[in-house]
Amino acid sequence: MVDHFGHDDGRVVIGMLACDPIPETDGRMTRINYKPFVAAGIFWAMLSVATLSIFTSEPTRAIFHFFFILFLVGLDLFFLGKTVAVLSVLLSDQLAEKRLEMTLRLALWGVAKMAALAALVAVIWNGKTIPTFSLGLGLGSLIVIPFLGGLSWSWIEELKKERSREVDHAR
Repeated sequence: MVDHFGHDDGRVVIGMLACDPIPETDGRMTRINYKPFVAAGIFWAMLSVATLSIFTSEPTRAIFHFFFILFLVGLDLFFLGKTVAVLSVLLSDQLAEKRLEMTLRLALWGVAKMAALAALVAVIWNGKTIPTFSLGLGLGSLIVIPFLGGLSWSWIEELKKERSREVDHAR
């Protein structure tokens, strides 16, 4: 990205965001680290199961419905992450020779994301017997998992940068 003084800092502009460039690859996309988001999902599931076990009259039924909604939410978030990853590569123009392939990938992940969202909406719309508490905790996953996962991911990335600075400084 070139600032108003004409200095290029090597960053790529994607929409309104200035991002570090994607490292050169051998024609493949870089891998996305989903571990912090999976850990956040497991933490949220454990907290929700404990809450449902204590505060509902039919905990087995409530926990089943919660996990079903959590599964659909997890699919939706996974497909969203893949869609955004492909979109960022496509917009950065770093794999320009594979533009058609990246566009098809974007369409595939976008359709998968919309299908997962449609399934979630269908379950909510037709789920008159789903306990309200399970529904609330399941849909809360749409907020809690990206928030906690993103927070822990940013901490991990900051620690990696700090360690690499220490190693560079030690040399």
